[in-house]
Amino acid sequence: DNGFLNHVQLVHEFQCSMPQPRAVPVAELLTIGPSSDEIFYPASTVLTRCEGAGCCSDPKQICAPIETRNVSLVFMVKHMIDRQRDRHHEVIHALEHTKCGCVDKRIIKFN
Repeated sequence: DNGFLNHVQLVHEFQCSMPQPRAVPVAELLTIGPSSDEIFYPASTVLTRCEGAGCCSDPKQICAPIETRNVSLVFMVKHMIDRQRDRHHEVIHALEHTKCGCVDKRIIKFN
């Protein structure tokens, strides 16, 4: 069936190897969440991620990072309650995926 062959070819061409850009909320990057007084700008950033970035032929495997790098991102922090405090810049360190591979689901640890 032509539809089936086209589908198989599509999946084959979308193999797990290169991370894809994803929107990541700043709250996910903080070791402890922002206080109710703090507003971060921008509210999210773009990092490359392996989750959903390609297909694995083995159903026991998922597309996961096999190489990563640390990046430093600068956010502006504004205080909503204590308005006397000045806005300031804060550097948040994040892990960006640089190479993906098919990894057994049972041994994966997400970063």
